[in-house]
Amino acid sequence: MRYFSKFSSIVCLLALLVQPAAAQEARFLNIFAAGSLRGALDDIATEFTRQTTIKTHITYGPAGQLSRSLAAGQQTDIFLSANELYPLQLEKAGLADKPFAFIGNSICVLAPQSLGLTEETLLPFLLKPTTIIGISTPGIDPGGDYGWQVLSNLEHIQKLAAGSVLYRARALVGGTILAPTAPKGVNPISYFLQSGIANVFLAYCSRHEREVSKESVRLAIPPTLNITVYYGGVLMTQATHKQDARRFIEMIYSEKAQSIFRIYGFSPVQKNSSLKVFQ
Repeated sequence: MRYFSKFSSIVCLLALLVQPAAAQEARFLNIFAAGSLRGALDDIATEFTRQTTIKTHITYGPAGQLSRSLAAGQQTDIFLSANELYPLQLEKAGLADKPFAFIGNSICVLAPQSLGLTEETLLPFLLKPTTIIGISTPGIDPGGDYGWQVLSNLEHIQKLAAGSVLYRARALVGGTILAPTAPKGVNPISYFLQSGIANVFLAYCSRHEREVSKESVRLAIPPTLNITVYYGGVLMTQATHKQDARRFIEMIYSEKAQSIFRIYGFSPVQKNSSLKVFQ
């Protein structure tokens, strides 16, 4: 009887230890997010946890891949995409609530400092037949779709034959399996530029770091060629932590979060602009 009593006490103690862990797990918010949000979203999530004690787990990746995994049944609470299309598709499939626009971006040309490019010399350099232009992977990463569109705009405005610039584009990041592999721990785009695999890279004007890189320069693309990018998000229908997810979405629109986005090079979007963007 004495041994049984000790055994019962141990079981009760273990149960008490497990309960707080389960309760803590219930306050763990899962987020799928486009890779271009890394850095800014990490800082915002840290601030969110500081204010609410709710922890977050963020899975980054090409938005197209993340969207397909959600459509196939993978679970998360919030999906933050680098475009409007994927959130709309999930809503149409009945897998997500109404999409919202939460931040803006645009496309820049990333070039090594050693190349000495300026905004005045950029266009002639892009038109050179020997210039190799790196982009992300169209159809998988919205950044690749945007880069492809910018180059298509360049061909159209310059009255060039279709494909005369696009054939020099190389999909090097964003889910492609055909590109060379950058060394572990090295920024892939920086590696491709410094190694000469690409002369320039069409990338978001935003950054993963707060500080501007000293190895490369981001050059603005002429407005006639560039496009405006809106990032869309959705609360998933089967979200496990809907109340916490709504609090995080509210946090995204706060002045604190929007100021963090600005530090990383994003463009603020007013909360009430979501209906305008997604009509």
